[in-house]
Amino acid sequence: MRGFALSVSDILPERVPERVTAITLLSYGCQNLCAVCIRHDSRSVENFVKAVTDTCSMWDGAIILETSDPTALMSALATIPDRHPIVLGADAGNMEMMSTAARMFSCPLVVSSDDIGTLMDLVDMASDEGIEEVYLDPKVRNMKGCLESNTDIHRLAERLPQADHPILTKAWSGEYALSIAAVSAMRYGSLMVLDDLDMQSCLILDDIMNRYR
Repeated sequence: MRGFALSVSDILPERVPERVTAITLLSYGCQNLCAVCIRHDSRSVENFVKAVTDTCSMWDGAIILETSDPTALMSALATIPDRHPIVLGADAGNMEMMSTAARMFSCPLVVSSDDIGTLMDLVDMASDEGIEEVYLDPKVRNMKGCLESNTDIHRLAERLPQADHPILTKAWSGEYALSIAAVSAMRYGSLMVLDDLDMQSCLILDDIMNRYR
């Protein structure tokens, strides 16, 4: 998948439909706004499951589940067994359980680390678990880090199969998040996940992604 996603938080589940409606309206003018990411901010399994089910009832596109809690992940996946969302939140501390959940429901898995060597080890673990589709999240914090990490992974992929996977970039909100996402789109990034963007910013990112396909 190549495109970008905007996020929905599960802190206030009653606000999820309003937020999904807003993202849907934005997507009508942006062909690369292709996914909704549900963030497990509340740390409540019940809230997360409700946010996931409500989102999936309104959004027909791709879904990303962002949580580091395997219990919450399994509970959410069980409610949407046919959607096969991208799972974002696997790292060195929870890799075994997160990859098991992703395999059980045939989901793509994002492995995350700010250390490239660790990232490659996580890819091997995902492969051993039978995960067929893996994204690499180098956990960038700024534009410089994004440029360097994406470039390093791209060069490494020429000789190391563990690096030959699409790169996911996690950003936040506003102009700086847009800048990070733009750098990633121009330098080998495949999927950008942002907390929020207004229409103008969405159109800018959409245009950049169209230019750098």
